[in-house]
Amino acid sequence: MGIEGDLGSGKTVFARGVVQGLGGDPGQVHSPTFTLVNVYQTPSGPVHHIDLYRLRGVSDLEGIGFWELARGDGITLVEWIDRIPEAFEEETWHVVLALVPGQDDHRRVEWSSRLP
Repeated sequence: MGIEGDLGSGKTVFARGVVQGLGGDPGQVHSPTFTLVNVYQTPSGPVHHIDLYRLRGVSDLEGIGFWELARGDGITLVEWIDRIPEAFEEETWHVVLALVPGQDDHRRVEWSSRLP
């Protein structure tokens, strides 16, 4: 699942909600900006939480094991998926989060299926 949105739009909060919805501990979810990949265990299986913000291209995807994670067991949540277009090849759902002007605690959420 690709998650797109500006800084502070709630990408990691969205990931926290997915983990909680799968029966996992939302308190373990934190931004993977510096670790690049976090893995959370849930009763429904692993959740791979990846951040592409600091990556520069497809070779960096290979370096973090992106393809194996995206094609493996569990769910893969990819923040900043729009930074590396090749990552869209693995996407089955796309979520766009946006701040609502003048309402700091509101977000606009759009999602679409990329399933065949």
